[in-house]
Amino acid sequence: MRDDRMLLFVDYLEKPLQYRYLVRAVSRGTFTLPPLAAEGMYAPDTGAVTAAGTVEIR
Repeated sequence: MRDDRMLLFVDYLEKPLQYRYLVRAVSRGTFTLPPLAAEGMYAPDTGAVTAAGTVEIR
C-alpha cells in the first residue's frame, strides 16, 4: 500500500477474488475514488476497468 495507490498481485484465480482494506479518514469533504484497473501480467490485453466513484467524509 502506498500513499496514492494500492498494488495487489495474485498468482492464479480459480474463482473471483474479493479484497477489502481499511482506511483512516483525516480530512472532511467529498473525494473522487479513482477507477480500479486490472490486467494480466503476461497478457496485458486481458483486463478490466471499473467506473470512478465518490466518497463523502463528514
